[in-house]
Amino acid sequence: MDYYELFFTLIVSLFVVLTIMTLIWHINYNKAVKSSRCYRPSTTKDRISLVAKDKYENSMYKIKYDLKKRRADIKCACKEGDVKNSFDIKYFDINKYTDKKRKLACSCSEQFDFIDELNTYYYGTPGLVRYMETSDISVFDPAYEE
Repeated sequence: MDYYELFFTLIVSLFVVLTIMTLIWHINYNKAVKSSRCYRPSTTKDRISLVAKDKYENSMYKIKYDLKKRRADIKCACKEGDVKNSFDIKYFDINKYTDKKRKLACSCSEQFDFIDELNTYYYGTPGLVRYMETSDISVFDPAYEE
């Protein structure tokens, strides 16, 4: 038997085994990424949100910021009903880089009064919660990492 033939057979066999192992690793990696709770695509970093609730955990309104498109979306989050409520909402205008207030009228199933507005609790992205409580605008900085 020729040594070149043996060497060639060994190299080809090694190449085939490495190719099969790489394919198996890649398939397992893709399954792990799809089933992982920790994996988030990078597009979620561009969207942050917050829900305002009263002390009884009743949702009042929600604010969503799209940092890539540079806009804020403010909507009612309460259960729909016949009771008129008006919320004075502080939000951040990303384009002008200033704090603003907006009045939001909602038809809810229950009445939210001034005391509920004072006892508002915020749930959502930690940097955005910090902004609503202390007016810290670092969450809107493009270099901000949480």
